[in-house]
Amino acid sequence: MKILAEESKTPLARQTAADMLDVIPRVMCFLRTEVMACQDNPLSMPEFRALHYLQEHSGISLSDLAEHMAIALPSMSKHIDHLVDRGMARRQTDPADRRRVALALTAQGATLLKTTSEHAHQRLAEALGPLKPSEHAQLRQAMELLQHLFKADAPK
Repeated sequence: MKILAEESKTPLARQTAADMLDVIPRVMCFLRTEVMACQDNPLSMPEFRALHYLQEHSGISLSDLAEHMAIALPSMSKHIDHLVDRGMARRQTDPADRRRVALALTAQGATLLKTTSEHAHQRLAEALGPLKPSEHAQLRQAMELLQHLFKADAPK
């Protein structure tokens, strides 16, 4: 009986995966557009994600940031160069290991991140506005499931 139950889950899991692969890129496109449209000093999505991660993990190394974001180290370095040049992030030598360079968010970067996040949040809330309360509840429940399945410390 257990084998039958497992087999019946496979087509459903495959359809759910197909639906996610269809919808998630559309949501990301919407968010990317809003992040880049925020103001005179727009951020690319990788820059936005990097600033967000730096806010939570000040002092992280470039290689750790690249690994977290699943971006090649040279590409991540270019994004950080751009953020540093614009005053959004800074590199600092680690006092414990002078060979290690730590990354940190600047006050200007924190302000831009806050403004950009608020803009994207507002636009996303407007897009979700037409949903019925029960649909909001369903969506929130689905996101909780996804968050549980894809949490940062989950095995890959």
